[in-house]
Amino acid sequence: MSGYDPACYNQSLLMFIDKVTIKLASGRGGHGASSFRQEKFIANGGPNGGDGGRGASVILEASHDLSTLLDFKFKAIYKADDGKRGGRSNKTGPSGEDYIIKVPLGTVVKDPNADITIGDLTYEGQRLLVAEGGRGGRGNTKFKSNKTKVPNFSEPGDPSIERELELELKMIADVGIIGFPNAGKSTLISKVSASKAKVADYAFTTIMPNLGVVRKESGDAYVMADIPGIIEGASEGQGLGHEFLRHIERTQLLVHMVDVWGLTASNMDEFQHKSFENPLHNFIQVNYELFNYSPKLAKRKQIVVLNKIEGYPDDELEKLVKEFEEHMDPDVCLKLFTISAVTGEGITELRRYIEQALDEIPKEFKEIELDHDPIATDHDDSNFQIVKQDQSDKTIKWMVHCGKLERHMKLVNLKEPDSLYHIFRVTKGLGIIDAIKSKGGKEGDSLNIDGVDFEVNDALLI
Repeated sequence: MSGYDPACYNQSLLMFIDKVTIKLASGRGGHGASSFRQEKFIANGGPNGGDGGRGASVILEASHDLSTLLDFKFKAIYKADDGKRGGRSNKTGPSGEDYIIKVPLGTVVKDPNADITIGDLTYEGQRLLVAEGGRGGRGNTKFKSNKTKVPNFSEPGDPSIERELELELKMIADVGIIGFPNAGKSTLISKVSASKAKVADYAFTTIMPNLGVVRKESGDAYVMADIPGIIEGASEGQGLGHEFLRHIERTQLLVHMVDVWGLTASNMDEFQHKSFENPLHNFIQVNYELFNYSPKLAKRKQIVVLNKIEGYPDDELEKLVKEFEEHMDPDVCLKLFTISAVTGEGITELRRYIEQALDEIPKEFKEIELDHDPIATDHDDSNFQIVKQDQSDKTIKWMVHCGKLERHMKLVNLKEPDSLYHIFRVTKGLGIIDAIKSKGGKEGDSLNIDGVDFEVNDALLI
């Protein structure tokens, strides 16, 4: 087992965050207005209440400007603006401006409560609606009819959608560089791309994946990423490897770098004594961690690279190459290279072969299978609960709890017959009256809605 000290990586985990949970809410729709014309020389003016504005939606957008989910650790709650109430003279209330939340490319979006995967944001500018803003309610102008001449009520706006989402970053790269700590991954990527990867002669220099864009000789480009933290036991949660193994899943090709001196975290303190482990052991161990994490990932095509050959005896290097070739799986390992990432020896040939392999290997990247998201546009709060309360006169009080009905109650004038008729119509339309009848409701009972009692009569029960 390598000498991994968990205390060494607390700070690095804060710098690279690739899995977070956030809470969000779209905006409520604005209530419709209930008003009447009041103009000089015009008696009994008609209704002129405007509609409410639409609430703002919450939308996730993929952006290459971000490479980690760190920002979400400092802000985990997002609330979009509500729509405004409608106004007089048929004026529609202002709508809320959509709330755009930017996330890194490769972000997978899940609803942990519904156990569904709803999004996979893989290209620049791709958007995902996660919570639709509520529709604005209709003003009383819309309720005028031959039967209702003076509607003294309006419609409430739709409620907001509140939900919890899990964001998981699975980095997108064509080539993933893997290997034990200090194998030279960051040095290689800094040599072949414009990446400013941190490089030093000690283990665990890299505490977050580095991305680099490499230009082909043809003028095209591909993305290369060095994946840090893979040590013995990484697939079981040791070190940072388990945090980063998921980022290899989207790569087309792996470059497996091995330090020919066999340096690992367990013997870095023995560097001065030249006491090194067999580099072949490190190669086999990394492949084991890949297989243990995902057998499918272990079959991803690899280019094996023996690094740091500067100063290594030629006869010993020749023996090492033969030893590796005997243990390389021909169905997985395409070719073996010996390089010095520091001096540049062998890098040009390696780079050309990577480009060739990318052109020849079939792209196996598949979009993650997504589930239907029934929550993002679901403003329905018409579910109701009925509680039966016996009264002393042998009648029954039916306590009704229903979000939609209670919203309507707040926008009516209960002294107006048309308003009462509107409430009864909504109540029956929701199926509440039928439910009370099925439970034994009868004339003379009372119906309590949002703290207001109504008498149940035959007309209501019909």
